[in-house]
Amino acid sequence: VFPLTIIVPLLLGSIFLIATFDIPLALKRICYPDKEFAETPAFTFNTWPGNTRIIMGQSLDIRTQYQGPSNSGCILLYRNREESSFQQSAMQLAGNFYKAILPNIRRPMEYRIKSTFTQRNEWSEKVISGLYQVQVLTPPSLSELSITITPPAYTALPRQFLEENTGDMLVYPGSLVTINAKSNKIIKDARVVFADSSALEARIREDKIYVQFPVDKTNSYHIDLIDQDSVNSQNPIQYFITMLEDLYPTVNLIEPGMDVEIPADGAITLLIEGRDDFGFSDLKLNYQVTGKSNLRQDSSWHVVQLAFPAQVVTYFQQNYLWNFAVLDVGFEDAIKYYVEVRDNDPIRGPKPARSNEYFIHFPSLETLFNDFAEKQSTNIEETEQVADESDELKKKLEEINRELKRDKNIDWERKQEIESSLQKQKEIQQKLEQIQQNLAEALQKLENVQLL
Repeated sequence: VFPLTIIVPLLLGSIFLIATFDIPLALKRICYPDKEFAETPAFTFNTWPGNTRIIMGQSLDIRTQYQGPSNSGCILLYRNREESSFQQSAMQLAGNFYKAILPNIRRPMEYRIKSTFTQRNEWSEKVISGLYQVQVLTPPSLSELSITITPPAYTALPRQFLEENTGDMLVYPGSLVTINAKSNKIIKDARVVFADSSALEARIREDKIYVQFPVDKTNSYHIDLIDQDSVNSQNPIQYFITMLEDLYPTVNLIEPGMDVEIPADGAITLLIEGRDDFGFSDLKLNYQVTGKSNLRQDSSWHVVQLAFPAQVVTYFQQNYLWNFAVLDVGFEDAIKYYVEVRDNDPIRGPKPARSNEYFIHFPSLETLFNDFAEKQSTNIEETEQVADESDELKKKLEEINRELKRDKNIDWERKQEIESSLQKQKEIQQKLEQIQQNLAEALQKLENVQLL
């Protein structure tokens, strides 16, 4: 026989359980024979996605197919796990199912679905689904990004360190890009994915990422991450790779910089000027000989390889003495020529540039004589003019000298007259020197062709 101190509490507890829990209806009727109980109709909620995992920030799309007593609708009950009470939202009927969307899920939560009825009865609160759990996953993302750019060796440029967390870059073709990055969590895979759909696997160590690759064209890229739960990074930032242009070189013939006429056995000094952003790899003189001597009509181009500074320079001036005595040229021939340079770009190939074309004419004997005669005629005329000017100046100075003997005082006008006469005398002397130089040049030109 059990003592009353044990039986009474057990009996009271049983009554409490019967009153509060949905125990079989028959048992309730035994316990409460004088009370009528309504049986809860059969119902089901076929709910999707049920228990699930969702990436932080995504929306949760909930759908359910309800089967049971005729209802007026369904409501969604949901709460964050740390909350005690549910919030509710009406679900929309779409065909044969009800749906609701919870946007921007950021914390773990739970939800259930409850059917609503137009007429309330004692079992209407019991038409409710089970409780589903929603786990929120934090996707991997870059927390640190550091990029180093090593330009191609031929540019002689130093390494470039981009500002932290900067992924856009301006680079020369052939540059080497090194990426050191860090994820917000431990990852199991990382790839650099380019706009042309190519991808490059990165080396990883826990949350550290390392990858290195050359670039030779304009492109864009992003970094895909996968964490240990196989969650992918979401909406990674797209970075841009823009190519800098290695400019074409330029070259000019500074001297003579025009068409010239010289004896066939003479020489000329060329002054060549070149510019490039990084340096040069080649310098050539190209020429073509045409003319009447020996009925020649040579259309082929000849090349003279020229030296240029051995060290890397972006600007040079180079002299070249071109001796025509060793060339097969004669009177009335001509040489058409230009110079050509190439830069030192090994990535896309050396780029060429050429100067303007100029002519060197080798005059005929008749032209030489006519030129000599014309210059001599000019020299004679200029000499006669200088002689006349010299006579006038002599008379002027004699007049000034006589006036000074009569009057030793020199006024301002007389002083200006004396200074003007002295300047005139200086100009006459310069003209005489120029005439002598012209004569010497004309004689030298004839001597060069061994006529004198």
